[in-house]
Amino acid sequence: MILWNGHRLYPKPFSPVHKALKFSQVLGVALFRFIKFDISNVNDMECMFNKCYKLKEIKGINIFNTNQVTNMKGMFQECNELEYLDLTNFDTSKASDMGFIFNKCHKLKEIKGIDKFNTNQVTNVSTMFKGCNELEYLDLSNFDTSNVMIWDLCLISVIN
Repeated sequence: MILWNGHRLYPKPFSPVHKALKFSQVLGVALFRFIKFDISNVNDMECMFNKCYKLKEIKGINIFNTNQVTNMKGMFQECNELEYLDLTNFDTSKASDMGFIFNKCHKLKEIKGIDKFNTNQVTNVSTMFKGCNELEYLDLSNFDTSNVMIWDLCLISVIN
């Protein structure tokens, strides 16, 4: 488990120069728990949890202030063991890239809050849900796709 309580975390996740946040390829970690986590200046979450193969749970992700984030590409990509995400408070109004965001999350059953995503700036949804064949419910009825230019394999392998 990696616990964030506002103090230093190894590996160092935040790059103030690039305003990027990364925990990608932290192997063997099954649980992330975030407490008092200020990411209000972060604008790049590309591959944030990418290839965290053993990750089963992310507690506290619903407190993330994502109102400056423009890039969410591959954020949870290949989190093979992840079953549930609570993204209810995610502000996606500035996000332009959501390609690969849930790609190969084979055991993901529920994405709470995805029905509230503001996608009017999004141009890339390529491979967004590829391989998410355990999803039990996916409400994309509020997705504004008027600016989407890249659709490749967006919903391929979404079976349920």
